[in-house]
Parts: sequence; C-alpha cells; structure tokens
Amino acid sequence: MKPFNWADISNNPRFEVRDEFSDVAFVVEDQRLYVSKTVMMMHSPVFKTMFTADLGEKNLQEIPLPQKRYEVVNFLEQLYPGKGFELIRDGTLEDLLQMAEEYQAEQVFINCEQFIAKKLDRMKSGDELFPVKDTDSCLLYLKLAERYQQLSSLRENLIAAASEIKVKELRRSVQFSALPVELQKDILLRRLERLDK
Repeated sequence: MKPFNWADISNNPRFEVRDEFSDVAFVVEDQRLYVSKTVMMMHSPVFKTMFTADLGEKNLQEIPLPQKRYEVVNFLEQLYPGKGFELIRDGTLEDLLQMAEEYQAEQVFINCEQFIAKKLDRMKSGDELFPVKDTDSCLLYLKLAERYQQLSSLRENLIAAASEIKVKELRRSVQFSALPVELQKDILLRRLERLDK
C-alpha cells in the first residue's frame, strides 16, 4: 500500500499559520495546528461539545492532543473545503476512519466511502481485474466496510470484487488472513456461486 506522502500537503501549510478565521490551535507533537472552532463544530458533535459546553477546552487558545500524531492534519483537511478527498491513501484510511469515529465526523466517512468506491471502480475497469497490488487494497476496504457501519453500503460490491481474486492471491494476502472468518466464507461462497453458473 502506498503510504501517505507529506509532500502532497507541504505546499499548503493551511493549519501551520494562523489566519483571520483561526481561533484555536491544536498542539500535536509540539506543533500548532490552527483551526476554526466553527468549522470543527459544523462537522463534529464532539468538537461542538468541546467548544460550547462547560468543559476545560471551551476557553483555551491551545488544546493539546497528546495521543495524536501529526497525521491528524489529513483528518483536518477532510473537514475543510478543498482537496481533502485527494489526500486519502490506503495507508491513511484506517487512521482517518478511526478519527472519524472518535469525533463523529460524518464528512470524513463520506470522503472515505467515495475514495473506496472510486478505487473499486478503477480496479474493476483495469485490463487485469486484480493486479497483485490491488488484492490487499480490496481486502482492506472490505475489512473496513465490515468494521464501520457508515461504509456498509460498499460491502456487497467489495465481496463480489474479492470473489474475483485468484485463490492463490488470497492465500498470499496478509489482509485475507486478517479478515473475520465470516467474511472469508462470504468471499469463497460468492466465488463458488460464480463457478456454478
């Protein structure tokens, strides 16, 4: 899987510089990420509570996020208008979805769902249905669609696509062995149904 390339956003230090709309900074790995409380609250009921309820963060100018890594920038990009969708990669998908769940950020789920759907369409339209590099991606997407209810609409298409993968590729895939047994069964049953036709 292709890891997230920080060069993709290095020309856009959107969160590293305070602008006229920034009214709070998240401190992540000793770096300040300047954001608008309004934008955060529009996309996340967790942030809305954080900034409006009588919690300690309500009046702070800087909020430390000690458990987060700098990759949180990719999550923030998903909440702001612009090219957030273009910054999603297989290597960042799980972290994005975890943060989307933690902060109840539906827009991030929508962006991730669109990313997976677009990748699945690309995989299906290739000359070879599943080149080796796409096998792990497809199975990763299936695992995530199973884990996150917001992605469940992709499940059937992903099972159908995974059933097209050659058995020897499934056996080699780290992602296949990491799938719940029920999903492995669904893939193999779908494959058998195709053979019966």
